[in-house]
Amino acid sequence: MRITPASLIVLLSFIMGPMPVTGLHGEEVPSPQSPFSAPQELGDYVRRTVMRSSSLHSTLQAILSHTFMPVDQGGLGIVYDNGHTRTVKEVWADRRANCLSLTAFYVEACTSIGLKARYAEALNTNRWARRNGQVRLERHVVALVDGGANGDLVADFLPQARRRMGVYAVDIIPPKRFLALFYANRAVEVMENGDYAQVESLCSRAINSDPKLSSAWNTRGVLRLHQARLVEAEQDFKVAIGLEKRDFIALGNLENLYRLLGMEEESRKYRELSLKLRQRDPYFQAFLAEESLLAGQHEEALRQIKVAIKIQPKDPEFYLLRARIEMDKGDLEGATKSIRDAQKCASPEDQSRFENKAESLKRLQEGR
Repeated sequence: MRITPASLIVLLSFIMGPMPVTGLHGEEVPSPQSPFSAPQELGDYVRRTVMRSSSLHSTLQAILSHTFMPVDQGGLGIVYDNGHTRTVKEVWADRRANCLSLTAFYVEACTSIGLKARYAEALNTNRWARRNGQVRLERHVVALVDGGANGDLVADFLPQARRRMGVYAVDIIPPKRFLALFYANRAVEVMENGDYAQVESLCSRAINSDPKLSSAWNTRGVLRLHQARLVEAEQDFKVAIGLEKRDFIALGNLENLYRLLGMEEESRKYRELSLKLRQRDPYFQAFLAEESLLAGQHEEALRQIKVAIKIQPKDPEFYLLRARIEMDKGDLEGATKSIRDAQKCASPEDQSRFENKAESLKRLQEGR
């Protein structure tokens, strides 16, 4: 893991210093059957896009800006869409992608012109969300490009509202793990549609690509649970926990399985383990705070977001959530202070946005 102060410049920032060299994507070309295999048109488009670029930074910036630039202005017009994990060819065809698909697309775009690009996980951008009645941990991936003596450049496709300032931590993801993440993502999405045969196939592909990816085993355990294959579900959850002892999603699933089987002592054991881990996760505490806010439980929401801030005091989104809670309970002065606190942690391009929010609240207070 590499931890460094980073200021995001549009979508690019430098990560200075030596980086691990494992998992260098440029060492292998995806097979035509790979979900990361790029259409010929992508390479042709990138070469036309960067032909006037005079430096690495301007080359990468040209690729990034043209990725999202409207079609009528000569760009690809790709739109961020977190609803489906697409292959690189699907991104090209649909002009839509989530962060994993965008990262794969960008890495292939860079590789097509001979740049060395890698996958990485941004460790301080986790987010918990409730989707279709299920609580999920949404992790975030980015792309790194070898910048030589200047360090690596990271391209971050997280929507603007969730970008982080301050400490930027990344972990290199080897190609086989990134491929496993793709299949594991797809498995979760397909499970919502009830196509269990396809979920089984996708989980197998994920595990075959990287047998040490705990989330793939956990997803297969959930599938086994839906199929009432309880012994196999237990085995899969235990494998997931053995690979990642801090995987409290698998811990929670095992807790629920033992409760379903009437094994109360075992259930309580795993509940206590997962509870300890959840209490140390600032993003889970922020998720709980948002849930409490939606339920109108302001004091509980404030308590939970304060825990999140204590663990991770440099995340502006936590202060914005605290401001929302205070606004909802009618504390405009407290909300204004929270926005000012968020502003202190915000990236330079977000400063004016926070300033506008604070000034709007100030005018609201004065008009009372």
